[in-house]
Amino acid sequence: MVEQSGSGDVGHPDPVPLYSLKAGSGGVMVRAGSEPRLRRRLAELGFRNGSRIEVVQTCSGGARIVRIGQSRYALDKRTATDIYVG
Repeated sequence: MVEQSGSGDVGHPDPVPLYSLKAGSGGVMVRAGSEPRLRRRLAELGFRNGSRIEVVQTCSGGARIVRIGQSRYALDKRTATDIYVG
């Protein structure tokens, strides 16, 4: 379920790309990476199915700053487009 901080849950029928979320929104990761190498690297960083991801900031060029647990990561637009949350 895609959520917005402080405003409750906003249901979404299908998973959406992390890139489409605004700052303060988040969700639970349902899939990531169309390439095995990218999937493996994201898993090493903690991006696994069932992980809670929050978009902290949107940046120029489409990049996103995201939080998983206590860690923050900067993702380029291509990677943020390849991570789906529900």
